[in-house]
Amino acid sequence: MALEATVRPWMCRVSALVFAALMSLTPAAAAQAVDDVFSFSEEDLFSRDEDGWFSADEDQLFSFDEDALFGGGGLLSDVEEPAAHALEEVFLVRDRVDVGGSYRAALSARRAWSSAGEELFSDVSLNAGGTLYLDARPRRDVRAFVKLKGDGVWAEENADAEVMLHELFADFVLGERAFFRVGKQTVTWGVGYFFSPADVINVGRIDPEDPEAEREGPVAVRLHVPSGRSNWYGYVLVDGRPDQGWRVALAPKAEFVMGRSELGVGMYLRDDRAPRAMATLSTSAGPVSVFGELVLSKGSDRLFVRRTTPTFLNPLGLEFFRDEKTLFVHTTAGARYTFSDPDARFSITAAGQYYYDGEGHDGTGRHYGALSISGSHERLKNVGVATFWLGNLSEGSGTVTVSADYGGWRHVRPSVSFSRAYGDPGSELAPAGAASMLTVSISVGGSF
Repeated sequence: MALEATVRPWMCRVSALVFAALMSLTPAAAAQAVDDVFSFSEEDLFSRDEDGWFSADEDQLFSFDEDALFGGGGLLSDVEEPAAHALEEVFLVRDRVDVGGSYRAALSARRAWSSAGEELFSDVSLNAGGTLYLDARPRRDVRAFVKLKGDGVWAEENADAEVMLHELFADFVLGERAFFRVGKQTVTWGVGYFFSPADVINVGRIDPEDPEAEREGPVAVRLHVPSGRSNWYGYVLVDGRPDQGWRVALAPKAEFVMGRSELGVGMYLRDDRAPRAMATLSTSAGPVSVFGELVLSKGSDRLFVRRTTPTFLNPLGLEFFRDEKTLFVHTTAGARYTFSDPDARFSITAAGQYYYDGEGHDGTGRHYGALSISGSHERLKNVGVATFWLGNLSEGSGTVTVSADYGGWRHVRPSVSFSRAYGDPGSELAPAGAASMLTVSISVGGSF
């Protein structure tokens, strides 16, 4: 059984150079411009990997985080309202160095079978990983943050592990108005939960079966200028390798608060990519939280297939091409609702979202939907139950998962889930056709 451990060296070198340049600023050069500081709380420290469409951890799937759903990277998102202290003291009064992290492991047994009752596969696997971070403030006006992330999967016939630099950035402020973050960072861009076409910044994409997992962010310089209840952002994103050259993208963004609603608009510009414009909206209709995204792109970064004249070298008469002129539309809308009984006897949370992928193929991959419902009742004690549906509405494939877990122990959580895939063989969400899978697992996790 082979074990592979990799670290992304080019990313480490770029972030380290940016970090070193920032930290070399002399106090004399910065003293006239620095009076305040911008600080973000650490990102979610508990995340995990998935083995496929059916292996979701229901504890991750059906717990909803309001900041993850509607957060806009606001300046005061993780700070309590000060009582009798100046605003800058709220940000600056904290330990100079904070070291911590998280750990997790899950032992799972799975068995899948076809609609005819034939066994497709069965296995036992161990998923483990964690994070380690250091949050330091070497000077009153500078904050530095670094996080390493490790993930590993050990199955009966193979093993794979990875250690990567997840974040390495520094925060500083100029002129009491302009807040900078420099280095590899996770970006809040988009308000979608299961799908987020507006998130064109982060390297990682949302997994609909694990929507709250941390996503890998870019190497970037971010400028944030708050103005009343509005926020203005500018990103310079760097991608590439020394032997292949560097590519730079520009991404301006603005957020406006209007009553109970927040509107965001932005653009993404890079010379080798299709330019994109986006808009996001998060609001509420009574007790229901509502969110939506709209993205327009001139051309596409995807390769399309079209028919051409068959030849000896191309007997099927098919060729790949890139569309650089068509205006493509991506849009998504969703809602979330949570109800808790006033007597604390039960609670229920539901979230649903629709996604239209304008760059998808006709009849096979343009319309998607996702829905999750979870709840608990006092008669069930510490047992939580949930159901999750993910569907490709264009071709009629999808998965439905029903699960239950026990949360009465502090760090240990046993769970059981049953998943059913439906659709024709070769479809996106049911490649083997209609099939079922039973998963029993026990997980251990915590933070330090």
